Amino acid sequence: MTRAGVDQLLYMLDRAFAPIDDDVEHSLLHNLEAVTEDDFLRAAPNGNRTIVQITWHAAAAKLMYANHCFGDGTLTWDELFNHWEGKPSKTEMIDWLREAHAEFRGLIEPLDDGALTVERKAPWGAMHETRWIVAQIIEHDVYHAGEINLIRALLQDTDSRPTFDE
Repeated sequence: MTRAGVDQLLYMLDRAFAPIDDDVEHSLLHNLEAVTEDDFLRAAPNGNRTIVQITWHAAAAKLMYANHCFGDGTLTWDELFNHWEGKPSKTEMIDWLREAHAEFRGLIEPLDDGALTVERKAPWGAMHETRWIVAQIIEHDVYHAGEINLIRALLQDTDSRPTFDE
């Protein structure tokens, strides 16, 4: 049994989620660090989604994938939405996001490379290889990290605007 593929996916999963070393500025948690508590609850100008909503979605997706791909498949989005009474603080939401990451990661960590091509049921019912599922979570974290970074920059008026007129 080999684990090189699983170990590489775990490395990328952790890198997309949280800074492992000083050069990980594109991770989900790194981008949440610069968000103020007030900005966490606000949408960008002309936007509809807040950073807290995006963070909730990132955590909930990990829990949905964990339950549907590796568990009994009974978890619902409504159940996850009702996890909170009122608006969670930035710290509470990041703690929940960390727990969701740990739960998903904990399901991948014991696998060997042979399990990477095993098909599992995604939350919407389609069958996909385990490696595809892990890649989806990695890409999902990086996507939302960029989204959070842009919303934060727009709210804090620190978005760089290069010009090409020169």
